[in-house]
Amino acid sequence: MRNMPDLTAPVLPARAFSRAPQPTVPTGGGLLLRPFRTGDAPAVHAVFQDPVMHRWHLRSAGCEEEVTGWIAQWHAAWAADREAHWAVAE
Repeated sequence: MRNMPDLTAPVLPARAFSRAPQPTVPTGGGLLLRPFRTGDAPAVHAVFQDPVMHRWHLRSAGCEEEVTGWIAQWHAAWAADREAHWAVAE
């Protein structure tokens, strides 16, 4: 598998994310962006059972244990400065 070349320079310095824990971000509209927790697995799994979700997302969730693995991957991706995933909470 080949990687696509980057066409733009990084905007943030290396380790801009991973040098600190992923923050919780208030949106000002009563919602909160927060890191996913292992306890969110049942809710994430339920969302992925909605057929409408499959219009917008290529992934499917077979079971809650699979989603628990995703959440662990999301935490690892933050620590590696690769990705950021937030849960939307009230």
